[in-house]
Amino acid sequence: MSKLEHLYSLHVCIHSTKEFDCLIPAFRNYKELHSLYLRIIWLWRDNMHSGFNLLPPNLVKLTLRQSGLKQDPMPELEKLPNLRVLRLLELSYQGERLICSKGGFKCLQQLKLEDMENLVELKIEEGGMSNLNQLEISYCYKLNVVPDFQYLTNLRELNLKYMSDGFLSSLEDVDQYKIQHVPSKFFN
Repeated sequence: MSKLEHLYSLHVCIHSTKEFDCLIPAFRNYKELHSLYLRIIWLWRDNMHSGFNLLPPNLVKLTLRQSGLKQDPMPELEKLPNLRVLRLLELSYQGERLICSKGGFKCLQQLKLEDMENLVELKIEEGGMSNLNQLEISYCYKLNVVPDFQYLTNLRELNLKYMSDGFLSSLEDVDQYKIQHVPSKFFN
């Protein structure tokens, strides 16, 4: 892989801690890498997220699947200066809280969170994800508190699938003000 210096897109399935420790630092050498799909099969390492600061700065699209991260990856991922698409799919995160901080994810346009069985809170600080225009959250049954979507002023499409009844009814009632600015809303 070291000879693929003009690599643009990569889809990798990692099965061991050794593979993770070797591959993640190597990604830093791929200056033209724009799209990275990482499927990390059940490593369940507490410090696994620590390698994300080694991702190439030109990365535009990142997908994580089955990585079982226990610590919030957002503090490191939100620093990727060109990241436009972030997809955290199928058990990629096992923690209870994700925090998008003020000024983080400056270029992010699309965010997809799927199948996070322990996620209780998605905190969006005012000024975080300021360019986000598409947000999809699905199969996050424990997410009961509606995030501060009102801070996502450029949000044009909100797609919520297979969420708890309490979450959806709150959006139609007391938290309706948080999504009134979003032109396209899909709830399932």
